[in-house]
Amino acid sequence: ARPKELNLKLENINDIVMNVKKVLINETQYNNIKLFTDLSKVPDTLMDRDQIYQVILNIALNGIQSMPDGGTLIMSTGYIKISKIIYVDIKDTGIGISAEDYDKIFEPFFTTKDKGVGLGLPICLRIVQNHNGFIEVGKNEKSGTKFTIKIPI
Repeated sequence: ARPKELNLKLENINDIVMNVKKVLINETQYNNIKLFTDLSKVPDTLMDRDQIYQVILNIALNGIQSMPDGGTLIMSTGYIKISKIIYVDIKDTGIGISAEDYDKIFEPFFTTKDKGVGLGLPICLRIVQNHNGFIEVGKNEKSGTKFTIKIPI
């Protein structure tokens, strides 16, 4: 699947995160998941609003699906002044990613879900790379997973 051409405009990542939060409220309440946002003052950045929205939504939904018995999802933003990068952290307290799967999660068609196709994260990565950014993934401090989307301003 070839990504759409970027429609770049100056956007504030906090607005996009809040729009994702609005869409997720029902889903998180239904699944007994506490949803928090922690938004920092960040500069507007040239980005394709719809595509970055899709990336944040997809990663957040993966987090929700990893918490079938409830949990916590936190979306936070920040700005690294010295490297001129804005970021979005998406942290969940779900089942986490096994050590052997870390290297595979961005490969097309790799999935650990019964009904998954394995294209969500590869598409997310391509979108972020098209913005000259990158995605980091690791363990959350307590349990679960932390994804960090970084985009240069």
